[in-house]
Amino acid sequence: MCELGEHAGSVYQVSWAPPGTGTLLASVGSDGYITVWGRLSLPDQWHALHNQDLRKRGPARAVAWAPSEHGHVLACASADGSVSILQHTSAVWTDMAGPEHRWSCQSFQAHKGQANSVSWGSPEHTMPGGRISLNGARLASAGDDGVNVWFWRDEFKAWEAETMQASKDSQAIARDVAWKPWDETLASATRQAVFLWRLEASDDSANRSWRLVQQVPIGEEVWKISWSDIGGMLLVSCGEDQRSLFLKQQLGGEWDVMDLEEGGS
Repeated sequence: MCELGEHAGSVYQVSWAPPGTGTLLASVGSDGYITVWGRLSLPDQWHALHNQDLRKRGPARAVAWAPSEHGHVLACASADGSVSILQHTSAVWTDMAGPEHRWSCQSFQAHKGQANSVSWGSPEHTMPGGRISLNGARLASAGDDGVNVWFWRDEFKAWEAETMQASKDSQAIARDVAWKPWDETLASATRQAVFLWRLEASDDSANRSWRLVQQVPIGEEVWKISWSDIGGMLLVSCGEDQRSLFLKQQLGGEWDVMDLEEGGS
């Protein structure tokens, strides 16, 4: 067991780096910092590799690592509605202190209100020769004005928004968003329901559109959601006591809601 005490306030979320990128952990909190942690030679010894100061954007609400195909990259959602992309660019060896890690940070306005969550899509393609790149990277964000999806345009070095076919209901506060592994489906925690989004078929990668296809009523406020590794099932945290539910999709497309504590419903 090891206590990591770098933050000067509440820690809101932690995220493990994906396999293939080393034993790394990222944390964000009310102090407005992203801290990247690396493990030393012993399992219970950790140190802060990098502290990114985002205090001007308010508390850092959520953090998520990108797939390993994009390198050491993570996204952070902040209280001012921005999403920040922190990317490891190089490690320079010094004579005394060992490697000095260098990071770049790019922020963009993702929501009109607070940004609450971020989730990366699976990479669209692998770069030739295994080269690491953000090219083709996609990211979903949840905020006080709903859900947005972002696409990295390598030629412009910028994140561009994809079209969301939004309704009044879907523009309500979204507390969490989760991208289904290796699929073009999103789930969002919106008030007392889980919303399911699908990408409309299109040959134009620069003008893609998302459509709200289902609303699964939960009957209580939904706080967090996550997909199972194989897809097709969602773990949902809801209610004042933050109890856990499983949502399992039937062959016909409907969803069964199962209470883990009661053995199903």
